[in-house]
Amino acid sequence: MLEIFGAILGLIYIYLEFRASIHLWIVGAIMPVVYAIVYFQAELYAQGGIQLYYVAAALYGWGKWRKWKQRKQEGDPDEIPISRLNQIGFQRCLYLAAFLSLPIFGVLKYFNESNVAYFDALIASFSIVAMLMLAMKVVEQWIMWFIVDVACVILYLYLSLNTDTQLFATAALYALYSILAIVGYFKWKRIADENEAKEKNETA
Repeated sequence: MLEIFGAILGLIYIYLEFRASIHLWIVGAIMPVVYAIVYFQAELYAQGGIQLYYVAAALYGWGKWRKWKQRKQEGDPDEIPISRLNQIGFQRCLYLAAFLSLPIFGVLKYFNESNVAYFDALIASFSIVAMLMLAMKVVEQWIMWFIVDVACVILYLYLSLNTDTQLFATAALYALYSILAIVGYFKWKRIADENEAKEKNETA
């Protein structure tokens, strides 16, 4: 039942993220508390522990987006719109996520002999970086979330089919996330391109 409630919150969250609504951070602070319980029960300790980071990141994102929204209302040109990373910037995000997975994996293997420990750690590390990218409102955060979503679908189906842990609802949620991440990427890309064109016209 708790997993179903978390999945419903997840649907609300992805809808708000797709719309780039500041209210996504409110749901983003509640949902991790629910999923922390679900993941710890499933012995996915990295993903359970990372939920605490999600709560802190949601509070940070709320404050940052709220400040930007106030600046926009006041006509401040420092308001930061949706933007894009260059190739080198995105590669650095990938390297950072891969690097972060190593200490997380080390901690998991020290305290728990799970056979999915590295997969768990990799999902957690990519999620950390993706959340930071979301807070900065960069288009490529959708690519990072797509990687996380597909990995989650594989992991949750594996656990549901091969262990006593049943995460079919969460697997279905992340399958939907994977599709919406593609849609969200192209929507944010269009907005970023419009912002870039507008900026060029203003400076021309």
